[in-house]
Amino acid sequence: MCHILLLLPVLALPAFWIWPPEIALPVWGTAAAVALAVYVLVYKAWKMPLANGPQVLLGATGRVVSLGERHITLRVGRELWLADVKGAPLSPGEDAVVVAIDGLRLTVMPASPNYDRSSERT
Repeated sequence: MCHILLLLPVLALPAFWIWPPEIALPVWGTAAAVALAVYVLVYKAWKMPLANGPQVLLGATGRVVSLGERHITLRVGRELWLADVKGAPLSPGEDAVVVAIDGLRLTVMPASPNYDRSSERT
């Protein structure tokens, strides 16, 4: 369906065979304007930053919720993740930065002391 919208100016060319130019030109111009609007929307969507997937989690900061025997539970945004700690041990309430992802388990490091919580993703 979306490819038909992108080809709309080409598909509207037979209007010049059917109608006189006074009618065909506005029909083709409308088709070209609609296609151009779709092109612009597609380009804007293409350039948007990632909103999901593992790439978004890398570098994200979360707060330690609980400690387990071999892992911690970390809240990143609105989600809870199991995480392994790299570096100094963490305690509940401390901030940690995601440095790696292995399947559904994160690897985190303690956040620096001068970390600004206003930059945290929600």
